[in-house]
Amino acid sequence: SDHVDVPCRVQAQSKIPFPFAPPRGISDSVDPEFIGCVLLSEHLVNSVSFLALGKGAIKENIPNKRFPIGSDLTNTAYFKKSLPQLYKAYPNKDVVYKISNLRYPKLEFERNLQKVDVPLRVLV
Repeated sequence: SDHVDVPCRVQAQSKIPFPFAPPRGISDSVDPEFIGCVLLSEHLVNSVSFLALGKGAIKENIPNKRFPIGSDLTNTAYFKKSLPQLYKAYPNKDVVYKISNLRYPKLEFERNLQKVDVPLRVLV
């Protein structure tokens, strides 16, 4: 056989919040034949990210379905206060973006917080 089934019974109680606390719904009343447990560590997720999402693997262009032409983000008027030089040079003009990652995304778990660090190149 190429696998082994290990029946188990889980009872989880913790005052530590996610991601270290077990999800709600796991108790010792669940039939052990239907229980599976998957633990993901930062190292595992970051290793997969390193292999699959290296530099340039994430690419996005705007306008797209989420931000079509005519949405606020696709016009220089959106940047009138934050990037006045852009608005001054190109008042009320459409903007096109090309976005890609500069390295693989990194994940960190902190108490009640999951951080994803992805440096991006944004061409306007």
